[in-house]
Amino acid sequence: MQSRNKLDNAAFDIITQIPSLRELRLADNELCREIPSTIGSLVNLEILDVHNNRLSHLPTSLRSLVHLRHLDVSKNRFTALPMDILSSLPLTELFASHNALFAALFSSTTGTSDVFSKLQVLEVANNALAALSFESTLDFPALRRLDVSNNRLNALPDMTRWTALSVLLAEENDLQCLPQGFVGLTHTMRSASFRCNNIRLVELEVANMHALEVLSLEGNPLRDRRYLVMSVDEMKRDLLRKAEVEGEMF
Repeated sequence: MQSRNKLDNAAFDIITQIPSLRELRLADNELCREIPSTIGSLVNLEILDVHNNRLSHLPTSLRSLVHLRHLDVSKNRFTALPMDILSSLPLTELFASHNALFAALFSSTTGTSDVFSKLQVLEVANNALAALSFESTLDFPALRRLDVSNNRLNALPDMTRWTALSVLLAEENDLQCLPQGFVGLTHTMRSASFRCNNIRLVELEVANMHALEVLSLEGNPLRDRRYLVMSVDEMKRDLLRKAEVEGEMF
């Protein structure tokens, strides 16, 4: 069997002497603990992929990567990410699934009004997160795809201002209801999966989610169990009939 390639410090030092480098892909290199701080010299770096290693920390020098837009740290050993550093970067894609992240992804010391204003993709599935944030609000004005599947979430932040969100994967958590603001994403939300949670009620306003094509609710203790097998269009029609009977106006 061919042995796995490893990147030693000498080789990494050579790489970091190329300041014009824009992409650095170091997956499957058995990198341990922390990326060397010399990575901060790659000031033009736009893509950093270190997935499937044994990393547990990111260096503070990452703050120097002022052009970084894609960061993949999935399949490592992170228990937390330095959001105060990452939020200062122009990230559009952040992948951190299959780690050991716990508690809240965003701490109370991380500002919430301008955090990740350019972020379009956030994937943190298969961790042990109890929350995205313990704060009441968290703004993602450009976020298009969010994957928080297989964590320990019992709620998600208010999504009212997440006006670009079109794909939401929140399977295998402990969500008690659809997230606040979810039903207001009438023209952007296309696909959402809440499989295997603890949701009991589908709000009538789902009938007004015009862009919604997929809504997966299998494995939830819904009061109206017909919605477990209905298509989205069938569900919308049924909810609309209920709204008319109850005199609800959208």
